[in-house]
Amino acid sequence: MRFDRQIQMPQIGEQGQQRLAEASVTVIGAGGIGSPALTYLACAGVGHIRVVDSEAVNEADLNRQFLYGAGALGKSKAHAACARLGADYPDLVFEPVAERITAQEAARLIGRPQVIVDCVDTIEARLAVNAYAMRAGLPLVEGGVAGFGGFAMAIDSASPCLECVMPPVKLKERESPVLGAAAGVIGSLEAIECVKILLGIGRPLYGKMLKYDGLRCRFTLIDLHINERCTQPHTGACDAAPARA
Repeated sequence: MRFDRQIQMPQIGEQGQQRLAEASVTVIGAGGIGSPALTYLACAGVGHIRVVDSEAVNEADLNRQFLYGAGALGKSKAHAACARLGADYPDLVFEPVAERITAQEAARLIGRPQVIVDCVDTIEARLAVNAYAMRAGLPLVEGGVAGFGGFAMAIDSASPCLECVMPPVKLKERESPVLGAAAGVIGSLEAIECVKILLGIGRPLYGKMLKYDGLRCRFTLIDLHINERCTQPHTGACDAAPARA
């Protein structure tokens, strides 16, 4: 009964719901974008969700990271998120990994899910995840948020990747101001893209970037192209089943 309303959708049905129940996803980052992404992947019934986040909950997180309340302050985000979602969805498997993503450890921490969903907030971590996804031939859903807006995109080994858009240069990282509701929009878009890829339906954002401007209430779809200077392999189809148009 919990998933009845989406089972009624012709794009999902009982067969699609079973496919989601058997699916595995790794979500990296359980913060402002990760909270809605994780919540809606669980709501969709994704059977195995690994949560990778090395940080602990602090008070400044609570305005946008709704998986946590005041009682979670100081606790591991990965473990707190899995405990919260596991209590609501006991039939799903939530696997906490309280470690920091690096290029050297990406393979071990991410594993071999059907889809990777990246919700981190540093360029270094984004590029490390992107590089692993490209090498492993795994589909990646990427998103970011700042202020009242953000972006979402999907990446496979045949499409432009994050390095094509964001070359690896030395930048001074700083915290971005964020409206909690804007993070909710981007995290929700990432969850939808992930579900589409898992089910092989619709048109994922491969080769596209969807930009959201909350102040102007505007979505803009941007065509992306493989950068000839990109160091990642753009070799062909990913392990996941291709989406139907």
